Amino acid sequence: GCNIYARHVITLVKSLENNNTLLGLDLQSNHIKDAGAIVLAKFLETNTTLQQLYISTNTIGDDGCISLAKSLLHNYSLLELYLNGNYLITSRGVIEFARNIEHYNTLQKLGLGHYFTQNKVTEMLKINIIKNCTLQSVELYFMNRCVELCDHIRIIRCLEYHGWNPNICLIGSHIDEVRIPCINLIVTILRNVMPSELLFDILHEIILCDNLPCI
Repeated sequence: GCNIYARHVITLVKSLENNNTLLGLDLQSNHIKDAGAIVLAKFLETNTTLQQLYISTNTIGDDGCISLAKSLLHNYSLLELYLNGNYLITSRGVIEFARNIEHYNTLQKLGLGHYFTQNKVTEMLKINIIKNCTLQSVELYFMNRCVELCDHIRIIRCLEYHGWNPNICLIGSHIDEVRIPCINLIVTILRNVMPSELLFDILHEIILCDNLPCI
């Protein structure tokens, strides 16, 4: 870090008001807190060029998290946002991302980091993330275990591509499984309702394209 506080973020944002070339901003491991995150959120609402924002480990809490989650509804350039390591963020902050994530316009990668998140929040994330057309990866820590929702997104979209109703994958699945959410459950369900040749083709495509372990 560079010992940056909220007051420095205010100065930084003012200096970037007319900047149309900056693509990435790395403020990790500083002290911007909620006040700095709120300033950045307002900046994101009007900025049209920034693609990466890294603000992990900045003592950001729920108020800053909520402001950032809402700001992305009005942003059309950001591709990556990482909030990992902001331990003051609770389910109250994360749920704002869960509510809005389906409406984000360009975001591809979201790091939400080390949070003890309630089941209802992860369930909302899991359902709404499917409705988003750009996200490729969402990282979340649940009970000290890393949850990567990118596999869930990939499987759902692969099934959609093959004309199968993706809602079947939500039956009985648990997002707090490590790495590959409910893939064995998907196989079990689909084996009973889908021609075996089509099921094999879909799983083979997933394994080959994304280097998942064979089942």
